[in-house]
Parts: sequence; structure tokens; C-alpha cells
Amino acid sequence: MCMNWLRCFFLLDAMRWKSFAFFAVSACIGAICAAIFIPKIPKEIPYFIIAVFIFYTIFKPKNIPDFVIGDVWFTVVGFITGILGILVGAIGPFLALFYVRKDLSKQQVVANKSAMQALIHTTKLPIFLYLGFSYMEYASFIVYLLLAGLIGTRIGIYALMWIPQIYFFIAFKCALFLAGLKLLYQVFL
Repeated sequence: MCMNWLRCFFLLDAMRWKSFAFFAVSACIGAICAAIFIPKIPKEIPYFIIAVFIFYTIFKPKNIPDFVIGDVWFTVVGFITGILGILVGAIGPFLALFYVRKDLSKQQVVANKSAMQALIHTTKLPIFLYLGFSYMEYASFIVYLLLAGLIGTRIGIYALMWIPQIYFFIAFKCALFLAGLKLLYQVFL
């Protein structure tokens, strides 16, 4: 969570604030709904749906346009992501579907996807406290993770500046592919 916020800070100029604002309000509502109203459903169902969207995004024919949505539609994305964040936790691959686009720079992809992920992870803090999770038991481990994450984030932002855009999106799709395989593995095994 902290490293996602840090990536946003380092890439503030690349933020698309309007889409983030629509996302933020509905994501909080979705997270609350997931914590209160949604019954326990098997994780396999959302995992499978996310995997299908991932593979469609990666392997769609080139003559089909990118999945580009307007800022207002991030309201729907936020609500769904808020629910998924509480139910399955695997929101990165889902959000990535809306950022495999030719009209965004690599900095915009990283900044905006990180901001949305950070917000979802932030909504988990009070909800998990409400559900009885004790963060204090893991405080020293969390501090070590934060320090390692800070170093890794700084190196990653530096690397982002010199990686050509085409190679960034190839690596992005490869990471998505691996995430899709992992989700299918969790569904079927």
C-alpha cells in the first residue's frame, strides 16, 4: 500500500485526477458493501472472471480497439475493485485491464494504477480491523517490508524512466499473463 502511494508521489505529473476521483468514491462504497453485505463466495469465481479478462486483454485481435473507458466509467471500475479488494485481494490484474492502452504513457499507467491500488489497500485497513485482524502482531515485519519496498520503488521509478515504452508494455503484458496463469492455477488446483 505504502509503495503504491509512493509511486504516485514520484509520478504526480502523470496522474489523471478526474478518473481517480470517480474511482475513489465508488471504491470506498464497494469495499464497505463487501465487508457488510456480500456473503462469502468462493474465491475461485472472481479469480476465474479476472483471468478471462486478462487473457482477452492480452490476446485480443489487433483489429479490435483497446479497452478504453471514459473517466466517469471509473465509477463502475472503482465499485467492482472495492468489492474484489476485500473478497480476493487480487486487484492489480483487474485494474491492469484498463491500462493496456496506446493512449497512455508508461508513467501514466504506473501512476494511476498505483493510486487506485493504494486506495483499495487503504480501505482494507479499517475493514480488516473491524473484522478482527491485529496489525500490531506484525508491526516489526511491516516496518522491514516498508524499508525494502521504499528502496525497490525508488529503483523501479528510476528504471521506468529509461525503459522504452514498447518494452514496458511488452513486460506489462508478460506480467499480466503470469498473473492470469496464477489465477487459473488457484481456480483449478
